[in-house]
Amino acid sequence: MSLREALDEIHKQTNYTYAGESNFTQYSHRISISVRKAPLRLVLDSCFRDQPFTYEIVGTAIVINARPVRDQTVHGWIFDEKKQPLEGVTILVRGEPMTAAVSRVSGEFSIHMHFADDRLVFSSVGYEMQELAPKEGEDAVVVLKERIGELSDVVVVHNGYTEKTQKASTGSSDVVGTTLISRRVSTSLMDRIDGVTSSVLFNKNIQANTNQSSITIRGRSTIFANPNPLIVIDNFPYYGDIGNINPEDVESITILKDAAAASIWGATSGNGVIVITTKKGRLNQAPKWSFTTSQTVGAKPDLYYQPILSSSDYIDIQQFLFRNKFYNGALSPIQHGAISPAVEIFDAANKGTLSSTDSAAQINALKGLDKRRDLSKYYYQRSLNSQYALNVSGGGQRIAIICPGDSTRTGVTL
Repeated sequence: MSLREALDEIHKQTNYTYAGESNFTQYSHRISISVRKAPLRLVLDSCFRDQPFTYEIVGTAIVINARPVRDQTVHGWIFDEKKQPLEGVTILVRGEPMTAAVSRVSGEFSIHMHFADDRLVFSSVGYEMQELAPKEGEDAVVVLKERIGELSDVVVVHNGYTEKTQKASTGSSDVVGTTLISRRVSTSLMDRIDGVTSSVLFNKNIQANTNQSSITIRGRSTIFANPNPLIVIDNFPYYGDIGNINPEDVESITILKDAAAASIWGATSGNGVIVITTKKGRLNQAPKWSFTTSQTVGAKPDLYYQPILSSSDYIDIQQFLFRNKFYNGALSPIQHGAISPAVEIFDAANKGTLSSTDSAAQINALKGLDKRRDLSKYYYQRSLNSQYALNVSGGGQRIAIICPGDSTRTGVTL
C-alpha cells in the first residue's frame, strides 16, 4: 500500500494523527510490511525505511519531515552479463518519477538526483529490472541480467498412431489434459469432458431402438450404420461401453473432429474419433504414488416437482363419481371389485351403516394424507457417492510399469 494508506490505518488503530510535508504522497514509495501487535515506533520505522522522509512523534502526532536536500549527479556505466555495454537502458529515480535518463552507446549514463536516499531503477527490453542505491562520489557500475523467456505449453495431438504438435497437425482436434479431466467430480469419463471442448454434443435423452448415439462430434455422418464415434484406447480400437473406463486411469483425451484428422482410421471414423491415452510409467523413474478421493452428496428427489392431484382433490373426484353411480358395478355383491377407502366410506354412509358425522371425519382424515410427504420423510434420503483411486508408477532402465490398483466406488445414503 501507499505510505498515506499505512498512516491512515495507523490512525484508525492508535488515534495518532500525521502532518508535515505536503508532497510526501507524491515522492513516497509504496510499502509492504506485515506486523501484529507491534509497537508503534517499530511499525513507523518499517514504513519510513528507504523513504525520502523522516518522522518524529510529538505528543499524539506523527510529524513528517523531508530528509536533508543534497543535489547529486550520479555517473556510471551499464553492461550485460557478457560485459558488453548496453545502449538505450532507461534510468529512473524512484523518488522522483519525472526524472529519467537513457544510457548511451558506450553504456555510460549520468542522472541528477535530488534526495540523498533515492534509488535508481534500470529497465530495458529483454533484461530484468534492477534497483541500485548509488554511493556519493563513486561511479556506478550496473550489470543487467537477461530475462529468460518461458515457452508456453506444447499441445501434443495423438491420433492413435503417431504424436504431433497441434501446429503440425492439419486436421481439427481438441486435447483434454489431466487438469480438465480432474476438474469435475464424477465416476463417468464422459461426464468429466462434458462441456470442456467444442463441437461435441452429449445426448442425455436417448430413446431405445432409435439408432442414436450418446456422443455426437460435429453432427452425424451416417444414416443406418453405427452412429457412435470410434473410440481408441492406447492405439487400439475399443468397442465396449465407454462408461466402464475409469477416469482416474486416463492421462489425456484427443478428439479428432474432421475427415483430415480421422482419415487414418478409415470408414469407422465417419462420426469422429476419441483417442484415449492412459497413464503409464516412465523409464528411470522412482516409484510415484498418487491417491485420489472424491465424495459427492446428492439431494433427495423432489416428489412435488411433477404436478399431480393432491389427496383432497382426488377424493373430491371420487365423491363426484360415486354420486353419479360410477362405482355401482364395483360395489355390487356379484362383482365387487377393488375400491378405495374413500369409496367404502361413501358407500357405508349411503347405506346408513355410518353416520354423516363419522363419515365426514374419516373423509377429512383421508384428505390430510399425502404419500409424497411420507416418502420424502421416511423413505428417500440424501445420497453419498464416494470414489477412491490409488495408483503407483515408475520404472527402471529397461522396464516401465504402472499399477492402477482398484478404483472403489461406494454409494451410501445419509
